[in-house]
Amino acid sequence: MFINVFDAAKFRIMLRSFFFLFTLVFFSSAVFCADSVNSQEYLKLKIENSLSFGVNMEADSTISLFQVRSNIFPQTYNDSQYLNDFQTSYNGYKVINESSNFYLLYSFEKEDLRENNLIQNDFILESTVSRPKIRTKVLYPVSFVSEENREYLGFKEFIDVNEDIRRQASLLADGEDDLFVLTSKVAKWIREDINYNLSTALENPNQTSTQVFKSKSGVCREITNLFLSMMRSLGVPARVVTGYAYTDSEEIVTYVGSHWGGHAWAEVFIGDEWVPFDLTYNQYGYVDATHIILDKSAYLRTSSASINASGYGFSLKPQSLHNDIDTIEILEKREQLYDSGYKTTIFATQSLGFDSYGYVKLTVKNMDAFYKLLFIRLSKVKDVELLDSAEKMVIFLPNEEKDLYFRFKIPSDLDEHYIYTYPFAVYNEFFEEKIDVTVSPEFLRMKEIALPEIKNETKSFSDKSLEFSCEYYYGFENNTLVCSVRNTNNFEIPSFLFCTADKSDCTNTDLKINEVKTLSLRSKQDNETLIYEYKTPQKGKQSGSFEVLLKEPTLSLSQKEENGFYLVEYDIDNYVDGLMVSVFHNGVFVESSSLRANSFSFPLVDGNNTISLVMEHSGSTIFEMQNVTYYHKEEIEQETNKTLSFWESIVLFFKSFFSWI
Repeated sequence: MFINVFDAAKFRIMLRSFFFLFTLVFFSSAVFCADSVNSQEYLKLKIENSLSFGVNMEADSTISLFQVRSNIFPQTYNDSQYLNDFQTSYNGYKVINESSNFYLLYSFEKEDLRENNLIQNDFILESTVSRPKIRTKVLYPVSFVSEENREYLGFKEFIDVNEDIRRQASLLADGEDDLFVLTSKVAKWIREDINYNLSTALENPNQTSTQVFKSKSGVCREITNLFLSMMRSLGVPARVVTGYAYTDSEEIVTYVGSHWGGHAWAEVFIGDEWVPFDLTYNQYGYVDATHIILDKSAYLRTSSASINASGYGFSLKPQSLHNDIDTIEILEKREQLYDSGYKTTIFATQSLGFDSYGYVKLTVKNMDAFYKLLFIRLSKVKDVELLDSAEKMVIFLPNEEKDLYFRFKIPSDLDEHYIYTYPFAVYNEFFEEKIDVTVSPEFLRMKEIALPEIKNETKSFSDKSLEFSCEYYYGFENNTLVCSVRNTNNFEIPSFLFCTADKSDCTNTDLKINEVKTLSLRSKQDNETLIYEYKTPQKGKQSGSFEVLLKEPTLSLSQKEENGFYLVEYDIDNYVDGLMVSVFHNGVFVESSSLRANSFSFPLVDGNNTISLVMEHSGSTIFEMQNVTYYHKEEIEQETNKTLSFWESIVLFFKSFFSWI
């Protein structure tokens, strides 16, 4: 009787196992099936765009300029996107190339305008997967940024930064010397810490990076802006890409009203390549063929169309300007996602007792000679407790092989009359591996100590000198040293000591990775030697020194005679606030000026003309001085030997008299 019951139970478990497996395969196919548009290697698309606006015009109106700019123009970008054909219903246009971004500029004459205007554009576009191939390690910190890429390091508008963002980025960069790996770490942290939430687009639209960091939620453009802020704070050029992308997400389709919607993602400059990172789609190092590029820029473009017009007797209808993509139709496609380039094998202890610990081991080899990144997932199995995250972000170096472990625990309260078969599957966009684990009370109970050790991540710290830029200004009692210090290493400096040589003035501060701080010191020396100390993870205490030369304010003069007047011009080198230049003519005060450069004009008199300029500084708050005056005096002697007539003397007298008034 026991055997019959056991066999029946075993049959039911087999059915149950089949059901679990069927559910798993159905889910996997639903997400990653070959029919998904996002899994296509190549797409040929027809994009229909409508641009409309309204104009109120009087009969006697005059239009000197009327231009409409449309940023919806999907031009060719490298090898990932090619504009095959473009047709428009209005031929008065030009294609403008502005910093490698293309847009359409329509010009209208008065007779071309109507009360309601509509331009219909049709684009035939070919798109493929964009995957720049990073074949060698690019070191971090970045040692050089070209002039053309410096604009991708700035902060303004929605891409802003604060100490919290700098600190988090600095923590992620600590000990990381591989730029591709660091970029992936920052993207992963944002993905796990910031919630993609469409409701924020209505409740709190256009959040800045600092607001997203605080609220922990945002939409694609806001999450992308935060990613850019963090990368730029680390000294890495990064830019925003805007366009359209396809999604099967029911939430997004319901919100947008279409599978195709406006989208934003990022590109990071790694080596000599702009590498895409889409945090919304979890596509790091590549983007799929549905990503249609419209614009690449340092900051997010706020509108897709604008009008520039001048004249009189006409006005634009309020809120009448619309620039929309109406439809995107797939004309051709290739169903095979690009070659995965991976070799995989799966292993697990396939016979376990109740209350046992086990693991699934997946060995993955990158068959290509360039960097790749995968999100590898373990399917959820009922009743089994996962001891690790069900998803792992794995970075593969060129031709690298890695072993990945997913640890789990079999429950202890299973029915002893059953044999359980648990189906495990490890999968991602490119492959899927399956294995069954059989559990029975007759099998050996495996203890936790039998699990393989998970290797900790190793760190590699840089050994770069700090960057200093100092100015030394004359201060009348105490000279002022103003120094800019940048931490160019991939580790934080918790206590940076900066002093004058005799340590009469010191400052102590923290320096995050890539952080620049302005430090001030005071000294009475004409030339000062500055010393500094800090600790490094590898070499311990480091120290150094350098000399800074004092920059005293100096007065430069030029003079010339002109029509009986003497013109004196001055200029102050190493100017500081609070300086005053006074002019004296033959020992008599004439005028004062606090300008860095100025000119004075004096009437010449018969005989000697002595003009004195005195530069002084009294009670300057910059140097926090009281009742101290510094004099820098230069004299100019002018001999006048010519003899004047009676009427010339009278004219000169009145000129001199009115000039003093």
